[in-house]
Order: sequence, then structure tokens, then C-alpha cells
Amino acid sequence: MFGEENEIILMEDTQNHGCHRHCSEHPEGTAWFEFHMELPSETEPFQLEQAVCSHGFFMMAPNHWDPLSKTLTRPLLLHNPSSSSSSSSLLVSISQRSQSLAVRVHSVPSISPQQQRHITAQISRMLRLSQAEEKAVREFRSVHVDHPNRSFGGRVFRSPTLFEDMVKCILLCNCQ
Repeated sequence: MFGEENEIILMEDTQNHGCHRHCSEHPEGTAWFEFHMELPSETEPFQLEQAVCSHGFFMMAPNHWDPLSKTLTRPLLLHNPSSSSSSSSLLVSISQRSQSLAVRVHSVPSISPQQQRHITAQISRMLRLSQAEEKAVREFRSVHVDHPNRSFGGRVFRSPTLFEDMVKCILLCNCQ
């Protein structure tokens, strides 16, 4: 099937994460792979911009936030299933659709379901999309229901790994 700009779209069911997956080969030879992550259904809808821009870390490398397209771009680890200790870093762009996140993995024509789960776990950590985090967000919002500035939303953007968060915490402590 062909989509816009002569991209080749392969539609298939995914097991747990999202509604569809597709890849593209543009005329310039740049390939990408895209899948969608379903967002949690809660009373207040998830807003990617609010979740990403909740803390200044979104302005620090390797993060790049494009306010016009409301897209977060950054490298994430791509686990290599053929080797138990091998992984590579690939550029990933995340943007919001109505009830899902569109995740585009640049420079690859496809990824395995295991690699997709690994990327999904990193994004879930960054945006705090786990069930436990959703419960904490609901509790926070219920306590601060009458606060005039509810734009914070109860989520603090973080890195895809604890290691990256710790490095930032240590290096930015008492930084003026």
C-alpha cells in the first residue's frame, strides 16, 4: 500500500503496543519505522506537550522539543535481539495523535516486536505512562483540584533510563 510521498506502508497487527506499524522508504533513501502507543484513558486527556515541558530537562541535549509540531526527538536504545549485550542508539520522534502517540524510529526500515517493546518501555518511563504513575497522577490531581494553575498536571518529564537521570541530577546539583 502506498501513502503520501510514495511511502510504502505495511499494515499489521501488534500484540500489545498500539494499533498499527508501518515503514517507509523515501526517494532520498531515508527509511523510518513508525508505530503507535495507546494512551491511558483517564478523565483528563493526556497532553504530550504538558508532560514533556513540565521540567527544564526537555531543553537539554539529547532532547529536542519542536514547539510548532509538538514533537519530541531524541536518541533511544534499540536492543539487538541477536546479541544478549548488544544495543545501538537510534533517533526517535514522538508526537501525539488523538488517543495515541506516534513513535517514529529514524534510519531503520523495520524493528522487531521485542525492540518495539523496549522502545515503548523507555517512552513509558519518560512520560510516566505506567499504571502506578497514572494512579499517582489521578491522586495528585484530586488533591489539587481547585488550584488555579493546573497546567502542571502531575507529571515530571524524565529520561528513558535511571542512569541518565542520575547523571543529570549529580551534574546539575547546585549549578548556577
